[in-house]
Amino acid sequence: KHYGTSSAFINTDDFLKYFQEELGYTLSTFDNTYEGKLKCYQTMASGDVVVLYDSDGSIAHIGLISGMGDMNAYYCAINSTMYPRFGILHMSKQ
Repeated sequence: KHYGTSSAFINTDDFLKYFQEELGYTLSTFDNTYEGKLKCYQTMASGDVVVLYDSDGSIAHIGLISGMGDMNAYYCAINSTMYPRFGILHMSKQ
């Protein structure tokens, strides 16, 4: 069988564009500082998408928030880099 794909599910920029512009989800961004992490933690929930940005502002990676607890957010993504900025696509709020 041959399976087709959509660019919204293989390209991070297209993914965010689709979910924001077509489906109306909101994106909040935060600096990777203590204050930014605290503000972010107060707005996120399981089911949201975490967006990791490179220093040039481009999207490096995305992952799914799979759990919350003890002032930690757990997400499904491969990450060995400390990103300077991150965002939350608030998919759990709709």
